[in-house]
Amino acid sequence: MGLGKDDPFMGGEKHGWIESILIHLLMTWALATKAGRVYGGDTMFVLDGEPGYIRLKRQPDVAFMAADRVQPSTGYVYGAPDLAVEIISPSERPDDIQKKLREYLQNGVRMVWQVYPESREIVVHLPDSTARTYQMGEVISGGDVLPGLELSITEVFA
Repeated sequence: MGLGKDDPFMGGEKHGWIESILIHLLMTWALATKAGRVYGGDTMFVLDGEPGYIRLKRQPDVAFMAADRVQPSTGYVYGAPDLAVEIISPSERPDDIQKKLREYLQNGVRMVWQVYPESREIVVHLPDSTARTYQMGEVISGGDVLPGLELSITEVFA
C-alpha cells in the first residue's frame, strides 16, 4: 500500500518549512565562518561501516560536518556528522526517537537537536548524556561543536 498525501509518517508542510529554515540559518552561519558544510535530509551518513559493509546508516533531517572532517564525494558520507537534527512528528514513537538518539551519540555525533514543532521546542543532547530544552525566546549556543552560532528558537518556528 502506498503512502497517501495525508499519511502521518510523511514529512508534511510544517516539517519541510522548519527543515528549510534550519538549513538557511545554519548555512548562513557556516558560509560566513567557513566552519563546514550543512546537509539536507537526503544525505546519507554511514555511522558504522565502510563501502561494501555498512552496519548503520542514518539520514538526519539536517546535519553539519566541520570543515576539517569533510570528504567531498558523490556517494554516502562515511562518518558521523558533528550535528544531527531530527524534526519530530507527532506520529513518531518515543522508543524509536530514543533509539535513533542513542545511535547518533554512540557513533560519534557530537550534538543532536530534536526539534518538536507542536510544542515549539528544541532539545539539545550531548554525548555525556546531558540534555537541555530550549523554548520560544531562548537562544541555542553552538558551543565548541558550532563555534560562534547563536540560534534563536523564535526564528526556527517563524
